[in-house]
Amino acid sequence: MVWEMTEMRKDDAEARNLMHRALCIYPRYYSNFATRGGSFWCYRHCFEPPCECSECVQQFLSQKVQEHQTTYSFALSDVEAQQKAGGFATEISRNLVYLRQQCQTNGDSIIKRWKKKSRNKREALLRDIDPNLYPHRWPLAHLNKAFQATLPSDYWISADITPSRYMREYRNACLLPYINLEGLIENPVMFLSLLQTRTQHSPEQWAPYDNFILDKHWDMGSLALDYNSHSIILAGSAYGTLTQWKSGEAHRWTSVGFPRAILILEAQAHLLSFLRSTVERILGSTIGYSMESQISSFDEISKCGSMTLNGRFDHIPGTASCYLDQPFSAPPIFDINSLLNIAKTREAVQGDHLRFLQTHPLYARRYIELAMTSNLGKELKNYDNFIIASSILLIQDMVMFWSWGWIVDEVEKLKNLQITLNESLDPLKPLSKAYDAALGSLEALLLDQIRRRSKYLGDLLPMYLREYKLTTISSNHGTFPAWQRRHTVSHPEFSKDRLDFCLALLLLDTSSDIKLEEVSPLTPAMIFAMLEEHLAKCHETKNFKELARLAETVYAVVSSLAAMYQMLEMVRLHCSRAKRREAEEVAKLELARGWRYIEKHLEDQYLLTNYNNVTGLPDEIIPMGESQSQRIRAEKLLADPTKIFMETPKPTGTRLSQQWVDNGEQQRKALSQIWVQVRARHEYTLRRLGFGQEDIDHDLAILSADSDPEYLASIEKRNAEIHTEIAARRAKKVAASENFIDQEQWGTEKPEKVGVPTRSKFKTKKLPDTEDEKNSVEILSELAATPATSAPLPSPRVLVRKSSYAIFQTMFPSRNFEERTKTVPWDSLVNAMAEAGFIASRERGGSAVQFEPDTSSPWFGQGKIVFHKPHPERVVDAVMLGVMGKRMEKWFGWSDETLAVGKK
Repeated sequence: MVWEMTEMRKDDAEARNLMHRALCIYPRYYSNFATRGGSFWCYRHCFEPPCECSECVQQFLSQKVQEHQTTYSFALSDVEAQQKAGGFATEISRNLVYLRQQCQTNGDSIIKRWKKKSRNKREALLRDIDPNLYPHRWPLAHLNKAFQATLPSDYWISADITPSRYMREYRNACLLPYINLEGLIENPVMFLSLLQTRTQHSPEQWAPYDNFILDKHWDMGSLALDYNSHSIILAGSAYGTLTQWKSGEAHRWTSVGFPRAILILEAQAHLLSFLRSTVERILGSTIGYSMESQISSFDEISKCGSMTLNGRFDHIPGTASCYLDQPFSAPPIFDINSLLNIAKTREAVQGDHLRFLQTHPLYARRYIELAMTSNLGKELKNYDNFIIASSILLIQDMVMFWSWGWIVDEVEKLKNLQITLNESLDPLKPLSKAYDAALGSLEALLLDQIRRRSKYLGDLLPMYLREYKLTTISSNHGTFPAWQRRHTVSHPEFSKDRLDFCLALLLLDTSSDIKLEEVSPLTPAMIFAMLEEHLAKCHETKNFKELARLAETVYAVVSSLAAMYQMLEMVRLHCSRAKRREAEEVAKLELARGWRYIEKHLEDQYLLTNYNNVTGLPDEIIPMGESQSQRIRAEKLLADPTKIFMETPKPTGTRLSQQWVDNGEQQRKALSQIWVQVRARHEYTLRRLGFGQEDIDHDLAILSADSDPEYLASIEKRNAEIHTEIAARRAKKVAASENFIDQEQWGTEKPEKVGVPTRSKFKTKKLPDTEDEKNSVEILSELAATPATSAPLPSPRVLVRKSSYAIFQTMFPSRNFEERTKTVPWDSLVNAMAEAGFIASRERGGSAVQFEPDTSSPWFGQGKIVFHKPHPERVVDAVMLGVMGKRMEKWFGWSDETLAVGKK
């Protein structure tokens, strides 16, 4: 029989008899005393799990969790468990057959009728199908502590002490958080995309993702659980069948413990039942048309719809993100090539950024200004701003570049093993020992870097969000600075401040001291999607005040964090799963550069020091760290040249003057002095930690772009061109004066333009001008690519419209000797890139937008490139346009000769 496991009050006369009977039926059963207020309160029913490894405690509740947090709600006999699993499996199969048949025979009718319905009619239909359908988008964000506070307290009434028990009433919203009334009625494409992807792919293909979104609910206890000691097969032809628990299969997740697996089957059965009911109501008594036309129409519209789910970017080709809109896209899978592409793209983004910080004075100047206009910059003295800019931003950019290189190394190692060992991705086959270790190492490295990037984000937020203020706190250890929120709310609420809510969740997820009641059931992808939705709505309503709260420096870190989370999710979807490893454990065994740096705590040396508000002591003791006096001295040595650089006049006006050349040279020398100190500090740190000369030379080479012979040659070449042009114009002027003829009327003929090619005459009057570069919107529009080789290939010629050509002129103004102040709207740039054959796509959260050459492009198959979407206003300034051009030249061989006017 099904045993409802209500916890027994200590004064319940039936308690002892019931526990005795349970022990006879369930060999793994035991009871435990639960306390409340320090005294014995009730008996708690528990079951000993078959294994307590990191994988098995995600399939059966551990003893510790059962005794102190939550436990099972029902216990099922083997027959009852078989009936329940078999019932769900049969329902899934039956509904899937029906939906596939209807999509084939009536696909066109389903699309037309659903899209034709008004918002109110869609709402009425869905309410009739499921009266309990959660009304709001992002239900897991609404079911929070604020919502819990509105419920009557049952602390001294209920024996259940599970912190998240209040969410159990909303079981379907927890199992399927993307099925909600608001989302489905606002955008008709969401339902169509969901129908298409769930019928096109099998339940087995969706099982890993459906399981993934249950992770936090499992930890929180927000779902009532059924206990049975068996497992359910979730791979192969026996999908959904009850079987004996086996250690190897459980660790590979090919068969999953009953308490966890039955949730996956329940979610899939409910979803397909909901889709079937909706399709039946849409079609009514419709008789299908010809099969061919229906299939073609349904597939085509579904594919287009999945690319524009948010409904706000339809005018920009290809802007949807499979990662952010995963329930409405194809099921995610482990793909080693996709992993490598993400890692190499991010490494190239950060590498180009680091190089331009060393070699591009205007780029470095505007980036340093970002730090000086932060919250902290307003609170501190002017000199302290230079310490923040040089010791935080520049150093962290350096560390972030190396960390992406380490990730690339791990992914390449895994790919090589996959090839050499002929490793199969068949979930029914165990992994080889070497491949299992490499996959576990990659997961450990990603998780370690996510924690570090989250901590860095947490250090940045008080500097840029107005919700924080800098204050001083006194303790027995002295007076020290500390950040405090301006209001008493420790965790922002979703309904009151969505931006702060999303950013705070990214920090809580990786906090080591987070309490169970503070855990959010939202996955990282959901958090990034909520943030992007909020920013998109702000752009629609032109709420620039809200957009300005998110600094571009913070947005760039969010983008990097989103890429790491996407990679981590892909690794964890690998079938079979690898044994989980900890970064500290791996660092002691592996010899790769990244693990050497982690073992010797290199990244820890550059952490910001945070102080405990009570004790006044540092929150973390940095292993092998430098003394406070050494750190202060090192920061001063970096701040001094930074101050000099920012006070050095930048070249203005026409480039055709010796003063412009001299000012440019002074700027470059001042910028180089910053990196002289960065190199000195880093070399000192490496030697202090005991690194060998090979690692020292490797790092210093990356930090020496300002002395690279190729870079110096390009500067000399440019200066020579300027001097040549000055001499040519001077000679022209002298020749004109020698041939001077008196005349009574002047200006009847148009003066000849010298030194400017004919095709550069196209005006750019459609582009907004800025008179002062400081008034340009500050945006960090980075880009990078992952081509097969960085050696530029001969650039083909591509024809574009006149308006697009004007945009590309701003990216390649090599023959324009005047000061460049043009700006370009982001949407115009995206459309111009599409004309040139590079199609935009949103792969993940944050500001990163990926551009990939389409099949008709001359650069198809040569890699991808990433632009960071401007923020807070979608306008790209002159400095970043020039940087984009340089990067396109580096990775794809573009030049001012690549684009020409040819399309109408």
